[in-house]
Amino acid sequence: MSASPSDDAPQTLEAVLAEYEALRAEIAWLIEHGAQLQNYAIGLAVGAFPVAAFILDKQNATFLIGLLLMLPLALCLLGLLYFRQHQEVYVIAAYINESVRPIICELTGRDDVWAWESFKSARHAQLSERSRILGIWKPKTILLLRLTMFALPAACSFVLALAVAIAQGLERILKMYTSIGAIVLLALALADVLVIVILTVRLSTEADLAAIVLRPQTDG
Repeated sequence: MSASPSDDAPQTLEAVLAEYEALRAEIAWLIEHGAQLQNYAIGLAVGAFPVAAFILDKQNATFLIGLLLMLPLALCLLGLLYFRQHQEVYVIAAYINESVRPIICELTGRDDVWAWESFKSARHAQLSERSRILGIWKPKTILLLRLTMFALPAACSFVLALAVAIAQGLERILKMYTSIGAIVLLALALADVLVIVILTVRLSTEADLAAIVLRPQTDG
């Protein structure tokens, strides 16, 4: 004879809470790892300046092109990984809200438990209505500012590399790098443009993760 729902309720609640704890631990890990990626990007951007100054001091401006072209690729890849980590946090939050919370509500017989996502969205809307400044300061804006720490130094480094390359001239670049080295530099430049465009597209189209991920998905 199978157990009645009331007999299964304590075991079901224990299993759901265990899953919830695992999900919260996963969110904590994702946030911590995202912060590490952000620190790596800051370290790369800040560390590039003294290296660039040292190269210029040695009057090797041509070699500076290679360094400046490698930096955008590294920064944008870190930025894309950071965005992915942030997206995963929202996916887990959506799963908790849409799959775990209904079970808890059913087992407890209450509809007002674990309603922080709805409360947070409603409170953000209230703050936006009170002040234009507070209205601008949304989760989407904060994410854009964080990702700018990856995209902006990458774009600046690429533009500076292009400026140095133009100033040095193709003849001197071929002399310093040889034809193979110049092809590698060109490949790096194309890769930089590609990853900068990809990161920019992700920023412009998917930055509002709260609306994209937390909004209930409908078919059709």
